[in-house]
Amino acid sequence: MLNHLIALYVPARLSESVTVHSLDARHASLQIIVGGGLECIARGDWQVYLNAETQTTGASNVRAVQLLHETGLDLPVTGNAVFLGRAGLNHDTDVPDYLIRRAGTVRYASDPASGLAAPGGREPDVRGHHPPPNFSDKKDRTS
Repeated sequence: MLNHLIALYVPARLSESVTVHSLDARHASLQIIVGGGLECIARGDWQVYLNAETQTTGASNVRAVQLLHETGLDLPVTGNAVFLGRAGLNHDTDVPDYLIRRAGTVRYASDPASGLAAPGGREPDVRGHHPPPNFSDKKDRTS
């Protein structure tokens, strides 16, 4: 059974856009998106899924690291990151709106002119960007 939720996708490659899309949130599907076994970091009402096998190797995902720093966590991140909401100990939900807004206003240390926000700090406009595998445009929050 499909479990479609709204997620914030932060790719490791800087040439790819940070996007907000509906995705199949089953663990097998998340493993495809992050490229391997899952590691989950939970904080309050959200969590981030990472590739457990690349957390000690590979280039840093500077955008995910900076977003985590903005939320009070200073952790290394490599590979793609998928942020979802959280209810209870192990129930995935839609990513909280405030986390999407925060991702849209973050200025990344590697490129101070970057960020997702439109002028005035509005929510990021991700229409037209290509989603990662298993993402669907059916529930795009920005349209």
